[in-house]
Amino acid sequence: MSRAVVLGGGYAGLLAAVALRDHVDEVMVIERDRYPDLPEQRLGVPQSRHCHLMVESCMRALEALMPGTIECLLSAGARRIDLTNNALISAPMGWFERFDLGTSVISCSRALVDHVMRENAGIEIRQETTADRLFGDKQRVGGVVLNRGDGTTEKLDAALVVDATGRNSKAPDWLSTLGVPAARASVVSSGMASSSRRYAASNGLYDVLPAILLQPQDSASANGRGATVYPIENEEFIVTLTGPKSDPPPVTEDGFLQYARSVGPEIVADLMAASPPVGLVNGYRNLSNIWRHYDEATFPRGFLALGDAFVAVEPTHSLGMASAALGARWLSENLPSVGLDGNLQAGIAEAATAFWDVTRMQQTAQDKKPEKPSSSLSSLERRISQQIALATLRSKELAKDFFQTRAHPGEGSALTTQERLKLAMKVRKPPLSTLEAMAQFPELEKWVAEFGVFECKIESTS
Repeated sequence: MSRAVVLGGGYAGLLAAVALRDHVDEVMVIERDRYPDLPEQRLGVPQSRHCHLMVESCMRALEALMPGTIECLLSAGARRIDLTNNALISAPMGWFERFDLGTSVISCSRALVDHVMRENAGIEIRQETTADRLFGDKQRVGGVVLNRGDGTTEKLDAALVVDATGRNSKAPDWLSTLGVPAARASVVSSGMASSSRRYAASNGLYDVLPAILLQPQDSASANGRGATVYPIENEEFIVTLTGPKSDPPPVTEDGFLQYARSVGPEIVADLMAASPPVGLVNGYRNLSNIWRHYDEATFPRGFLALGDAFVAVEPTHSLGMASAALGARWLSENLPSVGLDGNLQAGIAEAATAFWDVTRMQQTAQDKKPEKPSSSLSSLERRISQQIALATLRSKELAKDFFQTRAHPGEGSALTTQERLKLAMKVRKPPLSTLEAMAQFPELEKWVAEFGVFECKIESTS
């Protein structure tokens, strides 16, 4: 009998189990925590107190693996946010115009995602059980030794052990004890930190609240701070503040609010001040990108890593769930031809590469210091890039291409640079002011007028 054991019963672990269940005789998921009965936070998922987004590539992969899951999420209160039709976005170079682009994301808490997936997966999960070590040798992993909740141990044979235990995986140490050479690890520090808090969208705010994204601005006076507001289930919204590690968003109540007031227009801060908080401010400082290169080394058969245990991308890019989902989908579709003893890790690496490249390029752009142009060509390229970026804010065609490219990393832009430049040259409208950007959401403006929130502050902001 072939058995697959998945270590970790969170999002990536459940995806792995679903991907494997039609290809082995038995799938068993091992989870350290005791699951809550309702969609609630748990200690084993420290990043769960921050908002989680599903981009379109993630939705497609999840539906392929677990049909009906997206509808279950929406029925449970997750919000589908149409870009930019239901999102007020301040990019580094200005405000986006409101368009119906046919592109969306799903916004909800991580607790809701995990709860809905557990309800729909139909997988055996052994709770309050931890993995102590792997057994086997450097050619093959034969299984895992478990620590049960009652203090006893169990040796569990497996044709495949999947590590889905997240960023803090102990697999490198476990493999080392089997004589397996250490895998190379690529680490790209984001240099960023974040803090989040949930709020109740009271007095009808939930019905008119768009997503709000205030990205760090491109200017000499910019402080590198950003903020997002995402409506989630239970008529709540999550505010996440980001900033450099040298200037992290505070986790104190007063400090969190004051930090929000320093992020460009005070829209987010005033919404926070007008809304009852739900719980405490939660900081998250582990925002580095990590790739453990199990895919390029000679690793024992019978072992596989998925999700953050393999490739962990910086959470503020909202691509981690998509990376895990596409990896699991690849596993489900290719396992019959590759086989349990085949190089499954290389295929999952291929699925993760596009997401890794996106986060790496964005980090490179953040870290890059202004330089004197080395040639007239580089100066021209820079001007073209800036012209396209500015025009994207006011062009429906360019905005659609921009968001579609980020929703489907790896597929590339549908437009060539020449096509984007031609579209950019047609844009004659100047960037929106803050007042003009807000005026695109009259329902929110009406709510603002009734409850007197941030009205006077916006009038003085351009």
